[in-house]
Amino acid sequence: MIRVYYVHRKNIEISNILSSIIIERLIGFITLIFFGILGCVLLANFFVSIEFDVNRILALFIVGFITLAVLFWVSFTEWFNQFLSVFLKIFKNKKILGKVESIINKFYGSYKQYKNSKGTLFVFTLLTCIEITLPILRSYFVAKALNVDISLIYFFAFLPVILLLIRLPISFDGFGIQEGGFAYFLSLAGATATEGFSVGLVNHLIFILGILPGGIFYLTEKINKKESAYIEVSSEKQIQE
Repeated sequence: MIRVYYVHRKNIEISNILSSIIIERLIGFITLIFFGILGCVLLANFFVSIEFDVNRILALFIVGFITLAVLFWVSFTEWFNQFLSVFLKIFKNKKILGKVESIINKFYGSYKQYKNSKGTLFVFTLLTCIEITLPILRSYFVAKALNVDISLIYFFAFLPVILLLIRLPISFDGFGIQEGGFAYFLSLAGATATEGFSVGLVNHLIFILGILPGGIFYLTEKINKKESAYIEVSSEKQIQE
């Protein structure tokens, strides 16, 4: 909602903003599940001694990946376009539902334009892979700094699972889930639960410190706007006097 608000102030249609966010979320989630599949394969092949039901999680990831990928592909087909048109005609002549039909049509019209932007979608997918890789590397170096000596491959194996869990709307910024996940998975690899929890907590705090400048820019912008509004009001009063 914050992103919609800020981008809409640049005189961009809300339907275009929403379609870009939906596309981003879908690709991000599909890519993260793909990393989860790779992680489970790594766990099964390189860490066979770990007492963890990898096969069940792997099957769940594969089903989720195929389902989302197929739905994403179908959403750009002409069949889906016709199906949506027929479905929305039911609500076209209704008062309130008629407005909803108009909004959905406008949104989908913007959404399906991405079908012709394969280069942009490919670049975004690569950027998403980098976005997922960075917290994995950060976690590994935090562990090294805390003298928790565990293979980098293992972080690539289990961290996508934690990244998927913390994106569920069941906690505040993933607090608790992330630290508990680190304590669990790192303890399976030989670290103590305390060491795992510490790696997760320090990693989380470093991330928060990294994004704090965004909050500073936000507050600075608010202050500058208030000052500009005050100057404009003062100028108008002076002119009137």
